[in-house]
Amino acid sequence: MDYEAQMAYSNGRNAFMRHNRMKVVSVGPGTSTVEAEISGDSLNPKGTVHGGVYFTLADCAVSSAARSDGRFYSTLSVSFEYLRAAKEGPLTCTASVIKRGETVSVFRAEIHGPDQRLLAFGTFTMYCIEK
Repeated sequence: MDYEAQMAYSNGRNAFMRHNRMKVVSVGPGTSTVEAEISGDSLNPKGTVHGGVYFTLADCAVSSAARSDGRFYSTLSVSFEYLRAAKEGPLTCTASVIKRGETVSVFRAEIHGPDQRLLAFGTFTMYCIEK
């Protein structure tokens, strides 16, 4: 698998990810890292990063890790835990495969803030939609 090409594909074709200032910075076998820059429109009314930013960041990282096998996936289910609020970025999400199956795979995502503290994590179940 050409991981550089996969990063370019994700960064070039995912308009929602770009809109939210997220970028895939690394992909490997069953892994990926996505970074998010934070600005004023990333914040909730309390002045901390909106939970939707965390979730979107994790979903993008998991999707990139899932596609590292050259197939396309859709998210089936997620268990997501918010641990700490961040007021600034960048935020970094690392995703890795827990179990890869023929059609269903499970991944873990962890989001860290600029101080490297764990902010949120989740378990994502992904369905292979195209082989």
